[in-house]
Amino acid sequence: QKESIDLLFLDGWKVSLGLSGKDSGAASVCIVEGLLRATAVNPEHGGALHVVTTNTTLDNMVLHDYMMQLHEDMRHYGQENNLPIFTHELKPSLSKSPMVEYIGKGKLLRTAATSNNGRDCAIDWKIIPMKRFLKSLQKQYKTTKIVSISGSRESESLARSKSLAKRSESATEMVSTDLGWSQPIIKDWTLNDVWQLFKLIDDGDNTMAS
Repeated sequence: QKESIDLLFLDGWKVSLGLSGKDSGAASVCIVEGLLRATAVNPEHGGALHVVTTNTTLDNMVLHDYMMQLHEDMRHYGQENNLPIFTHELKPSLSKSPMVEYIGKGKLLRTAATSNNGRDCAIDWKIIPMKRFLKSLQKQYKTTKIVSISGSRESESLARSKSLAKRSESATEMVSTDLGWSQPIIKDWTLNDVWQLFKLIDDGDNTMAS
């Protein structure tokens, strides 16, 4: 699996990684290690890593602040190791932001429970900003070789398993989705695998990721 990650960068792919919690955090370790290996093989590979976190203003702010600290850590790691790592905080458009809808327009605050469609809020607050960002990368780099890496795991939930199966997503190969090319690199991991990786890092050993 690590060879497929390395090849993303060696083949000049621009990688977008959504960072939002423990699973995507584990995926980020694997991706950064792959970028490090690829750069050691060919410093001029042309790939790049863009780390993205969406701020809906309604998510757990303690968790969001921690994600932003990880952004800073990853930027510094990239600078120290001469790696093309860039970080971005995305937000929904002002007209679709939760507080504008609630206070400015007097709408019921949308959640999965109050929305007519449980995915409405996710589409407006997360998916649309991500699509807009991915289009900006295509324009910036003048290429469609953009792949979204996620920390989605099949064993996370029945709903997540069905969603991954519906899109035929693979841990080792890219597939075309509504967001463009996508690859959930830890799709087959268990929750124990995720915590084991973090334990190895805490112990000063990240060989599981490499």
